[in-house]
Amino acid sequence: MTESSEELAERLEKAALDAREAAREAHEARTDLRTIINEARELLAQQIEREVDQRVKREVDRQLTNLSKRVKRSLAEKGIK
Repeated sequence: MTESSEELAERLEKAALDAREAAREAHEARTDLRTIINEARELLAQQIEREVDQRVKREVDRQLTNLSKRVKRSLAEKGIK
């Protein structure tokens, strides 16, 4: 049950074609993953920017409220409305 050299050559050719196809698919998958990773990075950066903006706004609002209270208290102490 030995293979002829022609049968072996055919099997090797098919294996080589299968390997090339697998390499192409792997390359496509890698490209897709890179795209997904880049999109995820962009979304994360946008989310971080929104979160920072919200935190800064809350802090500015808090400080403005405190300043307003202090100014009103100071003006009231001096009898100014």
